[in-house]
Amino acid sequence: MSYTQRATEDFTHLVRLQPNAHSYYYLACQQYLHGNKAKAIRNLTKSIDYKYETDFIESLGSDIFEVLSGGHKYNPYPSDYIRGNIFYELGDEEAAFENYREVIEIENKGITLVSHNDEHGFWGRGLAKYHQGNKEGAIEDLQKAAEVALKFKSTAFHQRVSDLLTKITSQH
Repeated sequence: MSYTQRATEDFTHLVRLQPNAHSYYYLACQQYLHGNKAKAIRNLTKSIDYKYETDFIESLGSDIFEVLSGGHKYNPYPSDYIRGNIFYELGDEEAAFENYREVIEIENKGITLVSHNDEHGFWGRGLAKYHQGNKEGAIEDLQKAAEVALKFKSTAFHQRVSDLLTKITSQH
């Protein structure tokens, strides 16, 4: 069984034990990496539904990827970016760009969506920027995703991000 298959099982178990934005987000990322886009969309939507729920905020404690530091408003996961990327890949550009529009509005309010330790978040935001025609921004975020993946020894994911970076930088 591969690392990502075990991670999917772990997050599935976590969702059953304590459903929250964190567990749904990371379960969805693993499902997406395994090509199960329908399940990923459902779980990203569940993660998004938890965005402003007080019970979840209280359950986080004081330090989960530093998402609540600096007095930021609560919105810790870039679920909209990744869900938008899946819609884009499925050919539903209208739904994709609606997701991207929502996260741009959130970030324009000074709310940070991507933690410095979230390789999936940088990857999702990088893909979104690429789909929107912001090649330079995409490369910057994808390079960060690759760095974080290396830091956490996620070699398969690092390779996937590196391959995408090579593809994007080789385009004219």
